[in-house]
Amino acid sequence: MVDTSSFSLQDALINLFSDYVPLPCWMTLRSRPEYSFGLGPVPRRTHPIYFEVEFGLLAQRTEHNRRQFRRREQGPFAASHAGLADIFVPLAPKPGRPAEAWITLGAFQSSLPSPAELWKRWCGLRRSPGPDDAEAWLLYASSIYDTPVLDDAAVRRLGRMLTAVGRALLGYGTTADALKAVDEAKRRSFGPSLPWRMWHYAEARRDRYHRGPFQGAELAPWDAEEFRLKRGPDTALALVPMAASGDAAEALYQAAQLQWACFEHCRQHPGLVAGRLGDEGALILAAASRLQARDLALAAAQVLSRRLGWRVACSWQSRPGQREALDQTIHAAENALRGALARGQDLSEAAPGEPEASMGWSSADLGTRLADLASEGHFEAARLLRADLVEQVVRASGGRVEALRVHLLWALTPLLESAGRRLGPGARDELRPLAALALGQPLNTGELLRRFTAECESLFERLHHPAQGGLALRLRRAAVRLQQHPEERTDLKSLAREAGLSPFHFSRQFKRLSGLGIAQARLQARLAKARRLLKESSLPIEAVAAECGFKNAAHFSTAFKKDQGLGPRAWRERQPGRDSAKKEN
Repeated sequence: MVDTSSFSLQDALINLFSDYVPLPCWMTLRSRPEYSFGLGPVPRRTHPIYFEVEFGLLAQRTEHNRRQFRRREQGPFAASHAGLADIFVPLAPKPGRPAEAWITLGAFQSSLPSPAELWKRWCGLRRSPGPDDAEAWLLYASSIYDTPVLDDAAVRRLGRMLTAVGRALLGYGTTADALKAVDEAKRRSFGPSLPWRMWHYAEARRDRYHRGPFQGAELAPWDAEEFRLKRGPDTALALVPMAASGDAAEALYQAAQLQWACFEHCRQHPGLVAGRLGDEGALILAAASRLQARDLALAAAQVLSRRLGWRVACSWQSRPGQREALDQTIHAAENALRGALARGQDLSEAAPGEPEASMGWSSADLGTRLADLASEGHFEAARLLRADLVEQVVRASGGRVEALRVHLLWALTPLLESAGRRLGPGARDELRPLAALALGQPLNTGELLRRFTAECESLFERLHHPAQGGLALRLRRAAVRLQQHPEERTDLKSLAREAGLSPFHFSRQFKRLSGLGIAQARLQARLAKARRLLKESSLPIEAVAAECGFKNAAHFSTAFKKDQGLGPRAWRERQPGRDSAKKEN
């Protein structure tokens, strides 16, 4: 491990909370409770605490912290708020004396919540989520799945270490003891057992090579000891779920599961280092020949698929001896993986020395060729061209989600025009907003490419069977109808008949697309309309119930209280601006 004796205590803490446990940390003095001293990195804008602040829960958070400060514990303890936990460390000059300062570290969690569990937590945080909250909900899900997971043993070690640090900062202990506690925590506890150190190493190596010859291709002694590496990595494996869920939150959950599984896999195999592939999947770095890289990829895909219970797609590239080109190696493995997914493959090797994207082409031109093939009925040729198009736009976008989104919309536009001409007047105006909505929701490139492929298949089906229309389009039309007119009492048979499906098949496909059954989707739409009417109008509760399609006010009140935790009348009274609205009326 690195010798920390030459570091200041502040440097040691920043290193710890950046490389090992990425948690914001503050110290608050009892004499200055209004001001907190930062001991670690400042939390990012997507840290879970910002969602509490944004949704008006700052007062609850402050009161929660004050309650912890008034507790009589002499040692560190953990306390939960809004579904996450923080570590509180009281600092007293002597045992039995009141604490003169507190260290607060967090937030962390004990396990990864499922999307269903996370949605319940989000509804409690947001109180009345509306249709415009989709992006905020996904940002919140991303922040939670990026939040560290700590077990009880790690929490106890952190508490002991922070006690030594805090006592040194207040003059009750020595800096040498504090530095020793930090080093012991890193060496014995966090390096081997937590993935963030390994993930940070992978990111730092990639960034280091990308910026130039800084530290060259040498391997730091503590890296070699901690990860059991003999030389710097020159081989990259990129891994993502083979058939990720169409739901973006579920895709984030799968990626987080895969990243943890990769960490466990690499910890059991000397010479392998796990990294994160954004919010999509994981990386494995190694020093290997091309033949060894293939064996590593096959073994990793099989082991991880068996451990997770779903198939893992893997692509790899090896450039033996070219450690200085690690960022290009990783980029080539990522591109090969996305191209393989577009072709329906789960294993692929990037071409040696794969060149960067060539100029002289445009996504709109490729989209036009794709539309021509589909219009002429050459759907297999169109699918092959789509795979080539995906590879081109992935390279051209350089992994930037917004750039990729623009390229895909340009490529999809000619196909939309062809489908519109084939289906008659008005169809184009109906198709375009739905396609833009589908490509406008995902936050990562993997989900975006899956949505693009699904939109293409839907348009292929409409071109092939213009009278019936695409299945996804028909299902989305039903979902839009439920959202816009939740008060209608249209039954399942009527909706299925309009979509040209049997009730059983329609119900199953609708749930696969939206994640909710028909009854659940209608109830959520009615409750959303009810919240809007309660907040923006002065209609009586009975009128709101009738307007939203509930049988009666009692049924409405029961459903609303179950969803919000409050009856409609009490919920309305708590909305900001209600007092002023009463006075005006």
